[in-house]
Amino acid sequence: MQSFIERLTEQKNQHLWRERLCVDERIQANWQCTHEQYLSFINNDYLGLATHPQVIAALQTAATQYGVGSSASPLLGGYHKIHQQLEQDIADLIGFERALVFSTGYLANLAVIQTFIGKQDTVFEHRLNHASLIDATRTTGATIKRFHQLEQLEKQLSQSTTKKKWIISDAVFSMDGWIAPIPEYIQLAKKYQAYIILDDAHAVGVLGANGSGSIAHHNVATSDITLLTGTFGKAFGGQGAFVLGHATMIEYLVQFARSYRYSTALAPALAAANRQSIQIIRTENNHLTHLHELIAFFTQLAQTKKINFQPSPTPIQVLLLQDPKKTLEVMQQLKKQGILVGAIRPPTVAVNSSRLRINLSTLHSKKDIIRLFDALQAIL
Repeated sequence: MQSFIERLTEQKNQHLWRERLCVDERIQANWQCTHEQYLSFINNDYLGLATHPQVIAALQTAATQYGVGSSASPLLGGYHKIHQQLEQDIADLIGFERALVFSTGYLANLAVIQTFIGKQDTVFEHRLNHASLIDATRTTGATIKRFHQLEQLEKQLSQSTTKKKWIISDAVFSMDGWIAPIPEYIQLAKKYQAYIILDDAHAVGVLGANGSGSIAHHNVATSDITLLTGTFGKAFGGQGAFVLGHATMIEYLVQFARSYRYSTALAPALAAANRQSIQIIRTENNHLTHLHELIAFFTQLAQTKKINFQPSPTPIQVLLLQDPKKTLEVMQQLKKQGILVGAIRPPTVAVNSSRLRINLSTLHSKKDIIRLFDALQAIL
């Protein structure tokens, strides 16, 4: 017990302590937390669909029909018709042959990587990948090569004699807002006979025509991507995740993925809510248009105010402060002014790269963004 206490004390002393924010109520971008009201820039509800009346109604109707939870593993009675319909919907939206729905994105990435990658393989993973991808590759026993630049990736691929090579990357990096160079990945994969696994969590709903994700954004063929994972917990405003690929690959996951077999299926009511979100994304372009108008306004204001946010064409906007103490202090000063932002510190990011992460949403207005910049300017 003493060693745990010492580790906790060290966490506090290094300004890496995490605290959970208890949210009482959400009204648009305004959150009430322990009787205080805040303007929130910390959630991933990019299109504002988590509180969309049609999405809520879909969940309520399905809960009446199916009950609250799925009550079982997908292979033992937890798989409902609504799950089957959701799988078809998300496959159609992004353009893949077949989909498989999971209860979380972490489980989806774990399933894909553990099921298809073995000890004799080599994984080439981007240094900025999400923790779920990194953690999953560590469990495979495969040789792991990490890269940051394309030149480094090509050098690693050219030197590898492994029969099976896997390029694994986020499509949009969650702590930076950068878009991965997917066409270049495809070129290298073809040149060196490698497979590609992409995590589209922060791209689907945000990039591409009708929010169909990174594949449409880059105008590449789905056949060039071995497997694509994504989540309903961000732009869709719901919960759960999916894997997309060739029908054979998806069936292989059904038969052999341990995290699919041994997890309770996604609640049917949530599946219904996710379906409604897909329908809105496909038919109502105003959400996506408004989001990108806000991103452009944010970028312009950052230049005008001379606050050095990293360039990002996505809702994820990052201000690099390096020092975790300073990052925490700025976040706390913003909170005192009624504004919530993310203070991202190690181990989520590398040492000396602590940052504020601002997540934009269609729930925000230009006035909200101006308020944020006025507060930042006064603090910095």
